[in-house]
Amino acid sequence: MSAYEFFLTDVTFTNGNETAQINNADSVFGAIEGSQVFVAGVGIPETLVSVDNTARTVTLSRPWPRATAENVEVKISPVASAGSQLSALEANQNAFKTLMEAIDNPAAGMEAAITEALTYINSQVAQSPSVEQKLNLTHRLLDYPTLKKTDVVPTESPNNKREMLFDDVRQRAYIALTESWLPIPNVIATRQFLVCTGNRGIKFNSAYTGSISYRVYPMGSGGQGLPNSQSLNNFEWYYITDTVTDLTTFCMGFVGIIEFIATDHGFQRFSSAQSHFPSIDAFYANSSGSLASNQFMEFSLRQDGYWYSSDLTPQSPYSIGTSWAQDASNNRLYTVTGASDGGDGLRFFGDDYDDYEMELITISDVNNPFTLVNSNAEDSRISYSGTYRNIVNERIFLKRVNGSLPITGTVEIESIRMRVVNYG
Repeated sequence: MSAYEFFLTDVTFTNGNETAQINNADSVFGAIEGSQVFVAGVGIPETLVSVDNTARTVTLSRPWPRATAENVEVKISPVASAGSQLSALEANQNAFKTLMEAIDNPAAGMEAAITEALTYINSQVAQSPSVEQKLNLTHRLLDYPTLKKTDVVPTESPNNKREMLFDDVRQRAYIALTESWLPIPNVIATRQFLVCTGNRGIKFNSAYTGSISYRVYPMGSGGQGLPNSQSLNNFEWYYITDTVTDLTTFCMGFVGIIEFIATDHGFQRFSSAQSHFPSIDAFYANSSGSLASNQFMEFSLRQDGYWYSSDLTPQSPYSIGTSWAQDASNNRLYTVTGASDGGDGLRFFGDDYDDYEMELITISDVNNPFTLVNSNAEDSRISYSGTYRNIVNERIFLKRVNGSLPITGTVEIESIRMRVVNYG
């Protein structure tokens, strides 16, 4: 006789029908005729006649006498041997006789005898055991969320589904709640950077002489505008210590990020929007030396080790070709119709932005391959409909690709963000 028990998690018993239906993949292979069938919530077990693991059925020794029970848990347990059952029966009979004698012959100590007999009987009388929550592999897997890829930001209710969505394009993930989606953040820090464009700089209230240290990230003009004409590469972080004499302005003509400045008088980290810097006795000025509005931008540090700016997508493009049109109700959506000339394209920024490293997220259904940059670089082309993420470091200019003419369709610009490697 098999000693194995079977635990079923989803069974339906129909009133008047001896055959019960297993509603999932729980296995009953090897269940033994004559086993006891314990149903959750029912005190008296039924007797098993047969099982059909293919048809997913359990057949009882009699029609189900109770109301129809749907999606209930069941335990199938082999009965004990005949000798064990007979031994338990004899023990019950002896205890019952002891109780009757104590009741029929009231005497000293009767209460103790009755209590002892009742305790023994209660420990021996067969009772329906609770159905244990031993889940099979199939049921355990149902407890794990389904993992799916997506290139669409989820907006509709998940309707209580157990799902996780992974968006490789936007580098995001979402967990399904009962009626909404919980995005998993991929941002580990936020701050502002002072991004200079060349025509503004930091002016000292009085000419400064002494030591100076600073961290900068050139983005187009190298070390131009920095003290003592530093020779620097673009798009790299530099920590510089120097000595200056009668320095009146710092970084006038410099294009890039100034992270901090330290002088003999104090330390100034440029991490929040302001135009006055009292710790180094300076302010943000234009080329004529007058107070200028600051040029701070919000950045977020992602898990890939890069800082990404807030979205820079302009309300209107810098220039737009004759075959292109901006949607009247959605200024991020553009339609191109039959564009075949290399100059017939879409440009978002002036020359100042040409060398910045940018992240573009686009959604396209254009019929032929097109490029995102002026040079037609292979890794900046979009060949099929869909959502794409591209990193570019040259002039953004959407246009046709030679050999794939003309292009027709729509392009939606979801975001354009400046990207800067972390200085850590």
